[in-house]
Amino acid sequence: MSSARSTVSCGSRPDQVSNCSPSVASAGLDPSHSGDIYSFDAAIDGANLSTTGPQGIRVHPGVMPGWDNTPRRGTAAYAFHGGNPVSVRRWLSRAAKAASAAGGEPWVFVNAWNERAEGAHLEPDARFGRATSRPSDR
Repeated sequence: MSSARSTVSCGSRPDQVSNCSPSVASAGLDPSHSGDIYSFDAAIDGANLSTTGPQGIRVHPGVMPGWDNTPRRGTAAYAFHGGNPVSVRRWLSRAAKAASAAGGEPWVFVNAWNERAEGAHLEPDARFGRATSRPSDR
């Protein structure tokens, strides 16, 4: 690293996505659901890709391949709806451009590499096959 200061990741955890309001309840959603449902594309558009944090600390942008903690939180869960390999590639591309433009080490962090319980993984799966496991190939 070119600096003695600590680096931090920002914008990859679901609770750190700025400018993203819960979506309107979807048809068929359990009426007892008390969590929030967000648009994955709105999360990408609202993601904080700034590379300078407090006191000038270098911040490396991050992305998430998805998030839905319903298996852990039940009706109190929050989820990002509509994520797919194309969306992940779009977010990764924006984050990589921001990281490169900042100079220095152009790192991008991927949140929850194998968090299958939250739908945040890059391993092949039944829904998208290998497309999710290879978002940086393009």
